[in-house]
Amino acid sequence: MAETKIKNYYDNLDNELPIHLSVGAVLVNDQGQVCSHHYDRHYDGMENIYMLMRETVEPGETLEAAVHRGLKEEWGTTATIKNYIGSIVSSFPRSIDKQSVKKTTLYFLCQLENQVIEDRELDGLESISNIEWADPKTLAAAMKAQGAKLDRTDMDESSIVRVVFPE
Repeated sequence: MAETKIKNYYDNLDNELPIHLSVGAVLVNDQGQVCSHHYDRHYDGMENIYMLMRETVEPGETLEAAVHRGLKEEWGTTATIKNYIGSIVSSFPRSIDKQSVKKTTLYFLCQLENQVIEDRELDGLESISNIEWADPKTLAAAMKAQGAKLDRTDMDESSIVRVVFPE
């Protein structure tokens, strides 16, 4: 039997049962603020959206390497990974046919070492966001509200922020 090559088995959105595996980061600076993407208008047409760094894991890549790559590409940052802090399993409609995609994101607490905004990649979807440092309670509240408003579990990362900064 011939072997089928999948370009990325962690990002198998073209399958009849679409799945996706990502890593995410709660990136904290010395002032106790959390870094986030803020989209005035998200590529899906949603407005005023806050998101943590989320990066698709590549075949052969460690979770830690994916975290470091995502931080560099999305925010131009380097950081120390402190801990694995949990996961979110969510679902969202696939854009081509609205079939539900099951997405698992594994989150890590990271301490900022350095940020050079100019090192951010400008060809990805994240390049249209504003990078903002926010009070964690304010950010968690905004994420909770947007998840409820949009009725999309992938748009509410408040539970992960609250793991690090409980109410």
